[in-house]
Amino acid sequence: MPVADAKAMREDLILWPPLVIIHNILVGDYSSTKVGKVVNVESLEKILRDMGFGAGKIRFCHGRPANQSIFTVKFLPTFSGLQTAERLHKHFADKKHGKQEFLQISSRGKNSEVESQSKQPDEFLYGYIAVAEDLYKLDPETKRRSLLKSRKDDIEAIADAPLNTI
Repeated sequence: MPVADAKAMREDLILWPPLVIIHNILVGDYSSTKVGKVVNVESLEKILRDMGFGAGKIRFCHGRPANQSIFTVKFLPTFSGLQTAERLHKHFADKKHGKQEFLQISSRGKNSEVESQSKQPDEFLYGYIAVAEDLYKLDPETKRRSLLKSRKDDIEAIADAPLNTI
């Protein structure tokens, strides 16, 4: 299978209900004396609300219990929930804080990226829509309650289907 097809297929299988995984690059190898801003669940909620992702539609929790640097944002299992998750994904990608940029930082080592204490907390966040390969980043409860769905076959087919008015 061509590499492009394999990548497209991998990105097509998303977790349902829609989840956005957010990495906090401040947590990990850093001491609190080196970097002054730590993002926790409450501050992440405030940051996302300030971005326009309102309350009541999303649920915040940590990823795997042993890794406090990963947050998951769970959206409603509806098409509008998926659109909101994609909007958040696009927001991170537009700021160059998407999955590819996170992978580049994590492969280079985080110490080169965290320099200034004057940065805003949201500048240390990297986020993207959760796909099948991200299952290992989730806590056991979220894994149990999540399904894999194809964007093309399962989700967009439902969205494009005519309404049954009978």
